[in-house]
Amino acid sequence: MLDEDASVFTLLTPEGRSAVATLKVFAQKLPQRLDPLFQPASGKPFLESTDRGVIYGKWQGGEDLVVCPDADLRTAEIHCHGGSAAIAAIVSSLKSVGFIKATPYQIECLTSESHWAGEINRALAGAVTRKTAKLILRQRELLPQVIQRLRELITTGDTAGALETVNAMTARAKFGNHLVLPRTVVLCGAPNAGKSSLINAMAGFRRAIVHETPGTTRDVITQQTAIEGWPVELKDTAGLRAGAGEIESAGIKLAENAIRKADAVIAVIDSSRLVDGQLSGKHRRMIQNVEPHLIALNKIDLSDIELEAVKQEGVSAIPVVRTSATHDTGIKELLKSTADILVPEVPGDGEAYAVTPRLNRRLGAIADFLRDGKSSRAMELL
Repeated sequence: MLDEDASVFTLLTPEGRSAVATLKVFAQKLPQRLDPLFQPASGKPFLESTDRGVIYGKWQGGEDLVVCPDADLRTAEIHCHGGSAAIAAIVSSLKSVGFIKATPYQIECLTSESHWAGEINRALAGAVTRKTAKLILRQRELLPQVIQRLRELITTGDTAGALETVNAMTARAKFGNHLVLPRTVVLCGAPNAGKSSLINAMAGFRRAIVHETPGTTRDVITQQTAIEGWPVELKDTAGLRAGAGEIESAGIKLAENAIRKADAVIAVIDSSRLVDGQLSGKHRRMIQNVEPHLIALNKIDLSDIELEAVKQEGVSAIPVVRTSATHDTGIKELLKSTADILVPEVPGDGEAYAVTPRLNRRLGAIADFLRDGKSSRAMELL
């Protein structure tokens, strides 16, 4: 996503030769950015031009063209000859003073009426599932109404009411941030527990390398997918075991780091290797160390172990799902359990919340100003 302080341009007309071409530019201080490139025919600086809506003049290099700035002097259309050489020259000169190329939609987001609307539009553009897009669309309708209500509360001196409203919104910050940013789910366990096969099954296709040799996965392999409509990044990690070689140990350290940062951790246990259907001391230590949210009792096609045998080993508080990646057994249950852990509660349709980290940071700053009695500063951020 583009930063609101970026200077950008886009070509509005189709590429190729034509009679006239139109480019759109955006910058917070557009006249100053264009001064080195555009000279109005009046001889006056851009800001002093009397025909503010349509300004005829020469572009750097001698090209005759028309610049049509908007009233806010942050956006303008440049109408020039449609030849490829003329367009290329203008694009080159814009880049030379720091403008970057954007899509028409990105510029539309940057030029939205408010910071809030622009951020929501950018979030909507980044939505990867129908479920999250629907939730963001709801906030595009609801959030401006709540922001206006906040302005009214602050204006009338109801700081307590404003702070209560902001706090209710920031309580949903994690949920809102992850409508676009994926949550992370890490699969961990001993070598050859079937982590790679299981992550392939969860993602719906073969992605990770699967081999019987211990230590095949030595890096953290990631896969973007969606679980129950929520964006998720699955992470397949190196097998956790003692006595590993130098290279494999490096992979284990990466795995441990990924586990610490994960939104959900699934411990994968090879049920076919359990003796008398009981967890070994290594299994219990691994569970104690990683503190998983969920246990996948994998390769049940090779054993007849029941859930009760595992739950008797001091892990009764951790949900257990019996799976077989080979036969696609228990995968739906595993995905459903994972989704319940990641998103235990969905806000109601009438609840307002921010949908990007940037908006949530802004809400946090507004709350701080309100608590400190700096209502005018809070109003500036609204």
